[in-house]
Amino acid sequence: MLKTLQSILRQRNRHRLLYRLLFAVVICSTFFTILATAVQLYFSFQTDLNAIENKFEIVKNSYVPAIGTSLYQVNIEQLEIQLKGILQLTDMVYVEVREPRGEDVFILSEGDPEAIRDMVREYPLSYRKPSGDIVSYGNLLLAASLDKAWARLWDRVLIVLATNGAMTFLAALCILLVFHFLLIRHLTRITRHVSGWDPNTRQSKLTLNRTAASPEKADELDSLVNAIDTMQSKTIEYIAERQAAIEKLKTSENQMRVITDSLPVLLSYIDMTWRYRFANKAYHEWFGIRQDLIPGRPVRDILGEDLYETIHPHLMRALQGEKTTFETEITKNGRNYLFEVVYVPDTSLKERISGVFALWYDLSEKIHKEMELKRHREELSHVSRVATMGELTASMAHELNQPLTAVLSNAQAALRFIEKDPVDIQEIKDILMDIAADDRRASEVIKRLRSFLSRGELVMKTRDMNEIIREVVTLVHSDAVMRNVSIRMDLESELPEVEVDRVQMQQVLLNLIINGLDVLNKVPADARTLTVTSRKQNSENIQVRVADSGIGLDAANIPRLFEPFFTTKSEGMGMGLSINRSIIEAHNGSIWADNAPDGGAMFCFSLPLKRIEHSTSNAEQD
Repeated sequence: MLKTLQSILRQRNRHRLLYRLLFAVVICSTFFTILATAVQLYFSFQTDLNAIENKFEIVKNSYVPAIGTSLYQVNIEQLEIQLKGILQLTDMVYVEVREPRGEDVFILSEGDPEAIRDMVREYPLSYRKPSGDIVSYGNLLLAASLDKAWARLWDRVLIVLATNGAMTFLAALCILLVFHFLLIRHLTRITRHVSGWDPNTRQSKLTLNRTAASPEKADELDSLVNAIDTMQSKTIEYIAERQAAIEKLKTSENQMRVITDSLPVLLSYIDMTWRYRFANKAYHEWFGIRQDLIPGRPVRDILGEDLYETIHPHLMRALQGEKTTFETEITKNGRNYLFEVVYVPDTSLKERISGVFALWYDLSEKIHKEMELKRHREELSHVSRVATMGELTASMAHELNQPLTAVLSNAQAALRFIEKDPVDIQEIKDILMDIAADDRRASEVIKRLRSFLSRGELVMKTRDMNEIIREVVTLVHSDAVMRNVSIRMDLESELPEVEVDRVQMQQVLLNLIINGLDVLNKVPADARTLTVTSRKQNSENIQVRVADSGIGLDAANIPRLFEPFFTTKSEGMGMGLSINRSIIEAHNGSIWADNAPDGGAMFCFSLPLKRIEHSTSNAEQD
């Protein structure tokens, strides 16, 4: 071992790794020595603490009852002996007996009251009378110091530290010498061979000064030697393949350029210095700059000051690793264009962000098509309302006929009263008031009808859903009477208001109620009931339910009820429920159908109490 150490010292320039290992061994030995010492000292100190706790338990179990008896018997001499006995216990520094006596307090103590009290316990004192009663009348305060425990701990430090240090260092040194014989000297040979290797000349294979092992017993060094030999033989092949790969990469880049130039999206790449590294054909055509002049240019130069100020905060966030999406308007040749801009951080280098991919989508044509679609949907919704009102023609005629007939009757009566002599002015006044009231009734019917059939934009306001339900039920009341259907309303009295369009909610309810009335035609007249219910579903939604006493729904048809053009009526178009779903979903609600537990079908929809802000596309209505 000594000769090996001398050899290492003589060839220290060739054994730098070994010296670093030796330094690491010293550091590790020191660390583990300190760690082992700390662990041993911790457990030793913990043992001392447990010993003090045990002494507290001895005092509690042995001394406290005796002190309680002596205090009760006012045996001061015995108390002093007991307190001195407690103080003889190791690490105990102060003990005190305290008993309130009226306005005074009796105190008897032993030990140093000024001593450091690291651990303190207080026990109540009591006395059991011959009758069995327990009398509590004082406390025992017991204090212990850790000074002696710390002193004992420091006495052990040097011995434990020296013993652990010597053992750890000797073990590490032996491991280091073994490591040198088995590995370091062979690594030195491998280093000399590799550093002198030239791929342009043939050299002998690498061999080590060790007993050759059979293939099945080969170790990691043998594998390393074989790997180096393989590397040398294949390096020339690798260089050739690398050149071929470079040519292939150039071809791939050209193909990617063709693909990106054919995209209708403004595509570019911006590096961390806010300069362009790439821009496709659409990008340079839009901004009117030659494609080969964009790379290397600052973003501010290409976009201009106004547009740069718009995109600056979004690009800043993207360069910090956050994908950002926003919309911006650009005016070009007197025309406004709306773009959706997406900045995607380039995380191909996992340890950092190298740049940002910028994608600009022209939304102008898309918005134009969406506006056309919105117009068509509004027209379809209006046609649906007109068709629904067509089904209520008889009901509307009856609603108007009643006040108009009353107006005619009252007018004829007024003429007769005028022909009398003398004329009864009060009677004529009452008749005219009746005529005015009947005229208002007819006006309300026409007003509701015009409001329901009116065209117009979506008007979202906070409204009372119960009031809308009552309006629709009033609208179909006559039709229900003619069909011998009883319509019941079970409305929650303090239903929270919701933000809705009144006409569209009327359309939803009218479609559901008319469907219910149609279904009840197949039910005996005395069993035709339709119930409209409103409830607060939870803290976020209200629910409206329209249930009939009909034959119920076919379970196979329920999933398709709200699909366009699906209908179970021979004369139906299959658009009513589809439009209902479109309206409810546009209000951020949901609609569904099911069979009621007590028979019949029920259609339910829920609406949020506080309408969620949504984008223009979501606000488009049927």
